[in-house]
Parts: sequence; C-alpha cells; structure tokens
Amino acid sequence: MSIKAIKPIKADSPETTVSAVAENPASTELIQGIDTSAKPLTTEQLLAIIVSLQQENAKANAALANAILETTKPREVIKTKEQLAREANDKMFLEQAKELQKRQRETKALEQDLCDHIAGSLGETKDVHQRTSIVWHRTDAQVDIGICTTCGRQFHPEDKPDNQGHDYRYWRRKGSFNRISAAGVRQFMDPLKAQHDSYLRDQE
Repeated sequence: MSIKAIKPIKADSPETTVSAVAENPASTELIQGIDTSAKPLTTEQLLAIIVSLQQENAKANAALANAILETTKPREVIKTKEQLAREANDKMFLEQAKELQKRQRETKALEQDLCDHIAGSLGETKDVHQRTSIVWHRTDAQVDIGICTTCGRQFHPEDKPDNQGHDYRYWRRKGSFNRISAAGVRQFMDPLKAQHDSYLRDQE
C-alpha cells in the first residue's frame, strides 16, 4: 500500500476563500445582503444626525426635569374631620391665651400706674422718709435704670410722664431705700444706641 503526498493549500489562496464561503451558508447570505452600491455618508449628513440626536436628548432631559419639579411641588393635604376639629380647638385656645396675656398686661400696667413706688407700700407702714422702693442699676452704657420692687415697673430716661405726672428725672432724684449697683464701663461705637438698647422692653 502506497501513501500519496497531500498538497498543502495556502490560507490566502482563492481556493481557501471559495471553499470557506461554500461551506458557510450564513456568510453567503451576509455578503449577498450588503448593498455595495450605497455611497458613504458625507460630513454634513453625519453632523445633521448628531444634531438631531442632541435635540432628542435635550427634549428628553427637559421632560425629566419637569417631571422632577412636579414631584417637589406642595400638594394639598386632605384632612379628616377629627384633624379639622382639633385645629379649630387649638386655634380657639391660642386666641384665648393671647387675650388672657393681653388682660394680664393691662392689669399690670394699671397696678403700676396706681403704685406710689414708696418703700413699705405693701406693708402696714410706709417709709417715714418717703424713700422709693426702686432698685437702681447703672449699666455699662452709663444709664441708670430702675425697677420698682413693689409693682415691677421699669424706669428709663426714655420714659414718658406717668399718670401721676412724674417723669424719669423726678423718680431718679428721689432717695431710694436700696443702694445703687453698677456695671463696668465700656466704650461703644454708638453710645446713643447702647443707651437706647439698655431699656428692658417687653416683647409684644
């Protein structure tokens, strides 16, 4: 028995290519489906496609942004009858508390107007020397402010004359049953403002 030599076939030979295509039907269909007559896109056509894609992306982003904004808008809360009734009660109690505080301030102001600010007014015997029950304090702005220990009225240079016709200077000149206290001395950029701010004003 004799063995014949097999002639090698080169990979890039036409015989190899034809044989591979003939053995692979899918490759044959792919090659037949390619339109070799179509021309490549020009630069202008590519730019037009890119611009169109960018415009579509911009519209999609705008729609997404609008959707996100819609979710952040406050929505009307639907309350139950119990919640509405509770809020009505809370509002009524708040108004009553404000009215009570207003009457308390008016009563306190009336008591301060009727007070003579003389030491011993709450006891059986007033001070025989008619010294006041006002406690004076000299602030770091060099302003003397006073508080009556009987009625709690405050005294400040900006006070208007009271119902008795007495101003701040009248009460400051009168002798006090209490000794004056004093803070340190400071220098202010605006001394007048510092003196004005030294008044302990009630918050309305």
